[in-house]
Parts: sequence; structure tokens; C-alpha cells
Amino acid sequence: EAVAVPKYIWISSSYTPKQVGRFLDLCKNQGIPIQEAASRSGIKKQAAYDFYNESLRNPTILPGYKLASQVHRGNNRKIEERHRIFLNAIITERPTMTIDEIHYRLFEAFPDLLVHPSSVHRYMTKKMELSSKRLRLFVSGRNSPSTRMKR
Repeated sequence: EAVAVPKYIWISSSYTPKQVGRFLDLCKNQGIPIQEAASRSGIKKQAAYDFYNESLRNPTILPGYKLASQVHRGNNRKIEERHRIFLNAIITERPTMTIDEIHYRLFEAFPDLLVHPSSVHRYMTKKMELSSKRLRLFVSGRNSPSTRMKR
């Protein structure tokens, strides 16, 4: 029976897996002190200590890799096809809803979905290709009966 292998993502933006692998090889296999191994690998001292400690905690995974499910790169990825169908339905039903109202209705229907209203807006404009108009508030006296009489 096949077992699914979890997906890992390289999260270090400063160093490559090759540099970290070389550093750990120098430290663990060749017995070179951490500071010297770090300078030979092109890794800063504090990052080297972090990589070394992480390798002690989990020796099966190269430090710098994390499970894809643990890496959060934007809330936009939480909104799925079923949410898009729901969004399309409520916008078709009432196209004058504000983003806050849409966000509230989405949260009512899917309480497990935790996204910010800006993520809902971004999803609607980028993925659903909808456009919205920004509302401006007017002072109530602008169109009052006394102001109209003065015109």
C-alpha cells in the first residue's frame, strides 16, 4: 500500500540547501567547530547555530525545510472552490453588498474559514475578476431641504 510523502518547502531565503548540507557535513561528519564550518559554508554564525540546533531536534530533515502545510504564504490560499461558488451566489443575489457584509456572510456559512476582509476582496478581484466601487460618505447637510432651497 502506498503512503503519501509529505511535501516540504525550503523556507530559508538567505541560504541554499547545498550550503546548509555542507555546513552540517563539516560539523557532524568531519568534526569541524561550528564557527569554522559556518564560515567555510558562507553561513552567518547565528544562523549556523540555529541550523545546527534544528538538526539535533529533527535529524531526518535538513534544517530549512518545513512541511508545506505549516508554511503560511497568504490567506488567499484558504479560499477554495466551494467558497467561490458561495461568493458567486450571494453576490448574484445582492450585488450591492459591501466587502464587510460579504465577509460576514462567508464567515456565517463557513465558521472554520478564518480570513481577513482584505483577503476576500483580493480573491474577488484577482481570482473571480469582479470589480467594486469605493463608497464615499457625504455630510448629511449637503442634500438637506434647506440647502436645496438655497440653490
